[in-house]
Amino acid sequence: MKYLYVRIAALNVADVIADIRSQLKEYYEPGDEIVFHALVENIVSSDILPYCYSIFDTLSAYTQQINIPHHFLLHDTARELTKDRTDVYYLNTWGYITYKHSITNHRNKWNPNIKKALFLIGKPLKRQRIGLMHHFYVNKLLDYLDYSLYFPANQDNINAIKAINLNYLQDHQYINKFLIDVQRPSLDIDISKCYDTNVFEYTGFPTNLSYYKNTCLSIVSENSLVMESIKMYMPYLTEKLYRAMMNHHPFIIIGDYGINDHLRSLGYKTFDKFFLPYTNSISHEAELILDWTAKSVKHFIDNLDDNVDEIREMITHNYNHYINQTENELKHLLQVLPYLDLEDKALLGKL
Repeated sequence: MKYLYVRIAALNVADVIADIRSQLKEYYEPGDEIVFHALVENIVSSDILPYCYSIFDTLSAYTQQINIPHHFLLHDTARELTKDRTDVYYLNTWGYITYKHSITNHRNKWNPNIKKALFLIGKPLKRQRIGLMHHFYVNKLLDYLDYSLYFPANQDNINAIKAINLNYLQDHQYINKFLIDVQRPSLDIDISKCYDTNVFEYTGFPTNLSYYKNTCLSIVSENSLVMESIKMYMPYLTEKLYRAMMNHHPFIIIGDYGINDHLRSLGYKTFDKFFLPYTNSISHEAELILDWTAKSVKHFIDNLDDNVDEIREMITHNYNHYINQTENELKHLLQVLPYLDLEDKALLGKL
């Protein structure tokens, strides 16, 4: 069995197909069975369903034409888009990746005694991340955080922040001061490589476990922040959330519309009752969410001692449920695709 990665995003269908055909010519040998591993991105677009199907149908027709057995293995956010197809299987990609990298290396005990929240920002150039950092800054709540931010105050970075179009981050001198004041490189970052390449991509593994030992709450800022309900769309979950569960942390999450409801539908417990009230107006306004998040972290920590036992029980439930759900999914997947090798770098090697 061989694997080909298909990036289904804002790409021309013909270009995707041409790339796959080229790879198949170099890669395929008689008797091979092909698994197309597709990560479906930008799936909030109204035309994503016909776009996905056009790629699947074209690839299916092509592989049948040259007599290659094939399957599609998709990230489970695409489940609603492709549930009628019989050649599609699903993997909670980021859940599995976190399990794979962390099952033998994680914190198995929660520390409620250190009143700090963990905010591993990773790639800061997302509205919800640099914006949330700024809300902690202006509300004078940085003492509540253990965080990482590698984004030096230079002209390129200042211009990049301006381009995010946050109304309160437009003045050059103010952004410069803000970046200098909040700069705190992560223990997981090789600074010399950052300076050499001027690019930093935080993959999330390995993670220094002292972060989880010395904090009592994870602030999870997911990859996207979609403020409205969109048909056939599942909120996007990544290793940022699963790291918190694996390391026995409660969490507050900034992500797509309905993300906490989605987590509860999967059997997880969320920690809403320990934060400030969450109103309908907040759920539709990004800036209100960011301000609410910063102040809710303070509220959680200030009232933590009254809720330790209940929170610990919820953390234990989430950890056990995550492990069981991941292992059951893997067992099922290997039953229907018995020759699938999830350790093959051609399949998930980039993750």
